[in-house]
Amino acid sequence: MTSLWRWILGGLLLVGIALPLALLSLAPEVDGPGHFDSVRAARARALIRDNDPRQLRNGEERVLLLSADELSLLVDYLLSGLPEGAATVTISPEALSAHLAWRLPRLPLAPYLNIALGFAPADGLPRLTGIRVGALQLPASVSDLLAHQALDLAYAALGLSDPGSLIREVAFEPDRLRLRYEWQDRVADVFRAQIIPPGQQARIREFHTQLVAITARAPHVASLPALAGPLFAYAAASAGEHDPVADNRAALLVLARYVNGSSLELLLPEASQWPRPTPLSVRLHGRHDLAQHFLISALLTATGSNAIANSVGVAKELDDARHGSGFSFVDLLADEAGNRFGERATASRESALALQQLAASGRRDADWLPSPEGLRESLSEAEFRQRYGGVESPAFLDVMHEIGARLDRLALYQTAP
Repeated sequence: MTSLWRWILGGLLLVGIALPLALLSLAPEVDGPGHFDSVRAARARALIRDNDPRQLRNGEERVLLLSADELSLLVDYLLSGLPEGAATVTISPEALSAHLAWRLPRLPLAPYLNIALGFAPADGLPRLTGIRVGALQLPASVSDLLAHQALDLAYAALGLSDPGSLIREVAFEPDRLRLRYEWQDRVADVFRAQIIPPGQQARIREFHTQLVAITARAPHVASLPALAGPLFAYAAASAGEHDPVADNRAALLVLARYVNGSSLELLLPEASQWPRPTPLSVRLHGRHDLAQHFLISALLTATGSNAIANSVGVAKELDDARHGSGFSFVDLLADEAGNRFGERATASRESALALQQLAASGRRDADWLPSPEGLRESLSEAEFRQRYGGVESPAFLDVMHEIGARLDRLALYQTAP
């Protein structure tokens, strides 16, 4: 081998070693919990709900004011599916900076990826002033090119022509962001199509029609298996003609919207013309709230939000401990059962088919949810802290392990094929 080739290979080897070391870090630059904090999850959901733009009319303008803490919270929420993801945002009239960090699995030496973004005010959208990944600072020209390409892709995906067609003004104020935007219904249409692809809309109507027929002949107080079993039996009967994973998502969407008292119209406007299912009190182990917990968690997981489903369940219980009916391990049992159901319903074609058969034959509440006997509930925040300390304490994790063991004994939640 010539000296030139030795120098070339040696240089490539050094770059291969130095680049990962420059990009990765031994510690996160953002202080945060080891996972998305459960109480913060409840705050993030409330913030999103209170500022839901779908409440606006097409073409209506709104001014949104977000503090640096609220903006950090929302970015944290978006990172919640990543291991040990955390974010912090600082805002001044001259600049906005965002620092993101998350842990990369199975990397013992430099396991953290830290990203820093800087923005400056400008006419229209803020100007990206820099991107730093670990110790590597990208040139301003590269940062600017990436920013423009990301914006072009985002607006093309939304069917919009340019940023000005939606965002009218972005201003930095002391410790807060001021955003003025015009709502356009086409944005909701794009997201709706992503949640429910056009090819699935007709199939969802078929499941809805089945539910209408099932509820018409059911007693006023019905168990969840009495409704869900026939719906999954319908899916199993046509498994050769339809994608079982998509069918399971459709069945869960129809069931979850019905049991939680919300219409399909928000996702499918044409559903306003469909026949209405008979209103029933749908229960698991005699409780309507357990059926709700189960289906919400199952749907979240089936649509790819397992990490959020887990954090949402704990977040709600901690919020209830503080302001509501109290912390409930019984509710968490239903949440975890729903998580497992949604995961098995969509893990693979084989898993989806197996679940359809088990769900169709499981007509007892105990086939879907183990007995909640012995699990504590209605705990105030003070009682929860006194008994369990927090969600990372051995006492709390022992109860969660017991919940997992109960679910492991049910055929519906055993290892999928």
